[in-house]
Amino acid sequence: MQVVARCLRYEIEHQLKLHGYSLTKLAELTRIPVGNLSRILSLNETSRSMTIGQLDTLAMVFNQAPGWLYELYPHECCSEERLSRKRLVPYLLLKILLLS
Repeated sequence: MQVVARCLRYEIEHQLKLHGYSLTKLAELTRIPVGNLSRILSLNETSRSMTIGQLDTLAMVFNQAPGWLYELYPHECCSEERLSRKRLVPYLLLKILLLS
């Protein structure tokens, strides 16, 4: 049995293909500037972290349940170099609210 690690960006790219959306179309639907989407989805040193609000917007556009991919979001907030509190705190607050 092969184990495949899920990646936030891979899941979003997969949904783009399933829905037949270009980045331009996704930008129109989400109102996230296309340049920001491009930097979010890139896997290089200029990649940009996604906010929890952007993730929720993507879930809505892709007809996914609220909280879609939340389990993958902490990787968006943490790296070996630093921790993004402005990304992690809203995520943790949502998790607490969802658990109560």
